[in-house]
Amino acid sequence: MLAMDWLKQHLERVGKTPTDLARWLGIPPPRVYEMLKGKRRLQQDEIDKTAQLFGISVSRVLAMIAGKSDPGPELSEATHLQPSGHLVNPPELPNKHDMARDIPVFGTSMGGDGNGDFEMNGQIVDYVRRPPRLSGRTDVFAIYIQGTSMSPWRDPGDIAYVEKSRPPRAGDYVVIEFQGDVHNVRSSLIKKLVGISPTKIKLQQYNPPKIIEIDRLKNRYQIYRVIDWTELMGV
Repeated sequence: MLAMDWLKQHLERVGKTPTDLARWLGIPPPRVYEMLKGKRRLQQDEIDKTAQLFGISVSRVLAMIAGKSDPGPELSEATHLQPSGHLVNPPELPNKHDMARDIPVFGTSMGGDGNGDFEMNGQIVDYVRRPPRLSGRTDVFAIYIQGTSMSPWRDPGDIAYVEKSRPPRAGDYVVIEFQGDVHNVRSSLIKKLVGISPTKIKLQQYNPPKIIEIDRLKNRYQIYRVIDWTELMGV
């Protein structure tokens, strides 16, 4: 079986799309399309969830990843296995057309070096879909990713949803927006938060890997938390 043909076949069997699988796994949709092209493999923590969605065993998934033939589903198409072994109905994943396109996009992340990853001037440049867990919330916005400084967490073209009200903790991904200039252009960063002290904010960048420190006493800023995919979709 070539590349990840088995993955495409099982998606068709259970009536799901690559985007549905991405929501179930809690990863950006482009990651699934990379798998379908044979450019990415299922990660260890994704194998169990994939088996559950398709109603097959983990061993069956591992066999197909290894290129062995797939003799077909082990369970009915209407069921999947929980880790406990109980049969339950598969999750109802929302159709994207049922999600309002009303989350404002305020900036485009460049993900590079220099003074900032992107600029925000308060103007809305686009709108994106509102995931289930953001229903009714007015404290959220989104950004588009360009550049590769935070790959593989986010790649060019990916979306990051951001919330204003929940304080971030170490390990969260964050957007830091610095005070604007006379034209109200605000340099901003999107990185992983390592920690916050009374005087410093320590951030992690992936590509090239490095630690960035922000002086809290010399900079005026706002810090916002990036919302994880599993939180957005409620899976």
